[in-house]
Amino acid sequence: MRAEIPADGPAIRAIHLLAFPTSQEADLVESLRGNGAATLSLVAEYQGAVVGHVMFSPVQIGDGPAAVDGLALAPVGVLPHRQNQGIGSQLIRDALQKLEAGKCPFVVVLGDPAFYSRFGFRPAREFGVHCKWDAMEDAFMLLPFDKDRVSAASGLARYRGEFDSLAC
Repeated sequence: MRAEIPADGPAIRAIHLLAFPTSQEADLVESLRGNGAATLSLVAEYQGAVVGHVMFSPVQIGDGPAAVDGLALAPVGVLPHRQNQGIGSQLIRDALQKLEAGKCPFVVVLGDPAFYSRFGFRPAREFGVHCKWDAMEDAFMLLPFDKDRVSAASGLARYRGEFDSLAC
């Protein structure tokens, strides 16, 4: 696992185009990257080729002085012929370790609860946090690294505008 470099762009786009049924995730990555919002972007390599990718971008919960800035995990993708080999999980583990060491207070994700709970994510509603995609409440999860800061904030998790084009 290593940090994304500019030359990885085409391979990362190909991963997301192949791993997902639409181009939404690939387009999201390019928008976030192009707008300088890719806070952390890691790739996995196999025999010199990029086979997996994960990206984190800013998100905020709470309002006013109680607002807390954290990160959103989205998207994570692995080439179809390399899926179910632990690559995506390792990308997520490595990234979360870096974020916790870097004093990120929390990470949110919208995804399969059975998968993300393995990394310590819990339903965001347990923290009084929700997202604008109410129909996906069970899939909206939060991993607190700084429980005191997270407990002081609640309410809507505000993603960057690039997420507005996603059909959830």
